[in-house]
Amino acid sequence: AGRWREALELLGSMPRRQVEANTVCYNTAINACRSGGAWAAGLQLVDDMATDGVERTPTTYSTVMSACSNANEWQQALSIFGEMAAAQVERNTIVFNMAISACEKGKQW
Repeated sequence: AGRWREALELLGSMPRRQVEANTVCYNTAINACRSGGAWAAGLQLVDDMATDGVERTPTTYSTVMSACSNANEWQQALSIFGEMAAAQVERNTIVFNMAISACEKGKQW
């Protein structure tokens, strides 16, 4: 669970090694943050993806929403859900389920 920092270090070292970080690399690091309870680091990675011009996918968003939900940060999860439209990323069934789950965990029914 505490390996998320290592995942971030590896992701950060990729440019120095002349390896381009793609969506899969970022999503894997976001998932490591989710597993380690580091929801804020996961959010930062989503922002970094936008800054670096890396495609964000429904998986990107559902994973970071899950991280927020697990940390009882339901408001952040719903904010991310809302940002998807602005980012022109499809909101699929999994993403809707993550939003519903965040509300349920936060007792927002």
